[in-house]
Amino acid sequence: MVDHPLHPVSRLHLEALAGPLGLWQHAEGTIANEAFGYCTDDVARSLLVDLLHSHELGWEAVRESAWRSLRFMSDAFVPATGRFRNFRAQDGSWLEADGSDDCQGRAMHTLGVALAEVPEATAGADARTMFVDALPAARGLTALRAISSALLGCGAALDGGLDGETQSTFEDLAAKLRRAFVARANDPGWPWPEPTLTYENALLPEALIAAGVRLDDPALVRTGLRAIDWLVSVQTAPEGWFSPIGSTGWSPSGGARSRFDQQPIEATSMILAAAAAFSETGDERYSRAIEKAYGWFLGDNELGLPLADPATGGCHDGLTRTGVNLNKGAESTLMWQIGLERVRVVRGGLTVGREAPASQEAGVRWAPTVRRTGERELFLRHPSNPIITADQLPYRANSVFNPGAGRVGDETVLLLRVEDLRGISQLQVARSFDGVTEWRMDSAPLIAPQPEWHPEEIWGCEDPRLTWLPERAEWAIAYTAYSRLGPLVSLAVTTDFRKVLRLGPVMPPEDKDAALFPRRIGDRWVMIHRPSPLRGLAHMWISQSPDLRHWGDHELLLEAREGAWWDAGKIGLGPPPLETPEGWLLCYHGVHSTASGPIYRIGLALLDLDDPRIVLRRTTEWVLAPTAPYERSGDVNKVVFPTGWVLDDVTGVLSMYYGAGDSSIALATASLADVLEHLRHTPLPQHRRASDMRYT
Repeated sequence: MVDHPLHPVSRLHLEALAGPLGLWQHAEGTIANEAFGYCTDDVARSLLVDLLHSHELGWEAVRESAWRSLRFMSDAFVPATGRFRNFRAQDGSWLEADGSDDCQGRAMHTLGVALAEVPEATAGADARTMFVDALPAARGLTALRAISSALLGCGAALDGGLDGETQSTFEDLAAKLRRAFVARANDPGWPWPEPTLTYENALLPEALIAAGVRLDDPALVRTGLRAIDWLVSVQTAPEGWFSPIGSTGWSPSGGARSRFDQQPIEATSMILAAAAAFSETGDERYSRAIEKAYGWFLGDNELGLPLADPATGGCHDGLTRTGVNLNKGAESTLMWQIGLERVRVVRGGLTVGREAPASQEAGVRWAPTVRRTGERELFLRHPSNPIITADQLPYRANSVFNPGAGRVGDETVLLLRVEDLRGISQLQVARSFDGVTEWRMDSAPLIAPQPEWHPEEIWGCEDPRLTWLPERAEWAIAYTAYSRLGPLVSLAVTTDFRKVLRLGPVMPPEDKDAALFPRRIGDRWVMIHRPSPLRGLAHMWISQSPDLRHWGDHELLLEAREGAWWDAGKIGLGPPPLETPEGWLLCYHGVHSTASGPIYRIGLALLDLDDPRIVLRRTTEWVLAPTAPYERSGDVNKVVFPTGWVLDDVTGVLSMYYGAGDSSIALATASLADVLEHLRHTPLPQHRRASDMRYT
């Protein structure tokens, strides 16, 4: 499959569909079918196409058509309700008192773009007046596609200089979209807010990405990227071409998807959403998605038949089981025109959508970036560090540090170690949509010491690690219970971080720094942990269990090095093992004793996927050290102590949460690809089997 050529603008078929009031909505073959009249949906899209074509042809070439569409929309608007009528008869009479939500959203989208881009003052003022008068009705929209279209219109209007109610409406619509997706976020098999995939599906992730970018909300962007990734996956044929959901039966959750009839609106909505994703991430897979959807118009489809006619600018109404629909109506033609112009912009290397505000260009807006491989520190600290301190808690405490981390729906959940004013620790839940700011704390700890029922917790609960177990559909919490005989490893499970079931101690004292693998290896659960001998070095071990309660087959995994090494004397697991195509990624802390006290630094290792007792790689140098003031000074100085990480499987950004100075919580990020590349360049271990591995 190759990229198809960009075709020049042709308006011949648009002119053939033009009536005295606007575009006729239907055609028989290439001839307008005037009996079916007009609709605001298509007239609004026609104005969008005029504005796109004005960039290529100039305003004068489209002025007459644009004014005709604006007059139609003015006639369609009902000031008393703030809504647009949709269907209009051949003689100009209206066939309904109120249009659909989709009609309202599309009209607002077009008017928002028009008020920002129309070069003629009078036309721009007319568009602005209608848009502002329609804003109150937009808040009442409930259909997700209408909400998405109206949100895009508000975004364009904000670029055009509107503010106030436009901004608040934009935020309200974004919140509605967020809630719709959050409600289904825990179903990886169907991460869609509706029970059936129907039409113009990719419009929703396009709006989510636009909302996340404008509101500086990475969580919304991630939600949009996940949605578009899923849509690409379910709409890509085994042969590799774009295969949109068919309109005869659609695609219900748990049911068979319809292959036909395939509609041009699906290809264009995919182009627009993938362009938004490409603009935000620069990821080439989105440019490939754009090209595949563009290719669908030109013959890269199930039947190998082109739908678009670049010479006239027309487009067939769909792809049926037996061939193309021979009619070339307004919607299909406008979809081809919009898709073509967006591809032209993307291939030209121009910015898709709004330009970044000056504050972003100046570096105010933070985005996860990474250091180049080969530099001392692979991870980049967040500029807002520390992201959580004790004064953010809902009760008095001495310090907060060493959090477990996970993604639950559209939220990042941290399980914080909170040390109270007695010196006893408990585990507190914090939630955030972007994983950085606006942390929402539960009013009480999730796990507080209960020595009357769990005597092993008499001196506290510390340093949790969170592992999602798909087989059990629950989270495992491995934490340190501080008993009278010393620290030991305890397990608990939860489904929602609101209620928890303790499984109790699983390793005797002294033992800590434990985490589970997310799946069985063979038929056994596997845990990494760090016993602490009374004498000698403290190494990392690996153990197995049939049921999460009874553990055995203990083997040495990673040894603390000796002598002057940065990880000489004592090491311990950081976050839970992360499964990657190249192996299980480990992050661990190493402790080097100096005359002024210990220094805690961070290293990496890679284990074999099938037999994690085999160490494939281990860094010789640390990848993060305590250099920032909040890391070098605290209850314990010179400490970076990682206990949780979250991988964004869309962007490939690995967010690592760590305790800083045993006093606060900080965040550092790296590209997973860079981390794995870094490990590829580390020396191979002297012995592949961990139990007899030595470093010199």
